[in-house]
Amino acid sequence: MTTSRTGVLTASAYRSYLVRFWQSNEQGCWRAAAQCVQTGNTVLFGDVESLLAFLQTEISTQSRQGAVATPAWLPDHAKPPPSQFDT
Repeated sequence: MTTSRTGVLTASAYRSYLVRFWQSNEQGCWRAAAQCVQTGNTVLFGDVESLLAFLQTEISTQSRQGAVATPAWLPDHAKPPPSQFDT
């Protein structure tokens, strides 16, 4: 996916998650939740590793669907370097 001519990202080219962490007690492992800002869906995780695997899968799935453009509003210093596949 790419941006439209107006520089607005298409719906499948951008995802935002609100991530929360907590411990059930002082010695307990960290738990996590990821809430999709666009849909409101929340996924709960028993450990941080599961959260990271979920996020990696989300990005990998998106990448297989097509190239994702860098958001136009992202400052230049935060943009990834161009790849050999950029057109």
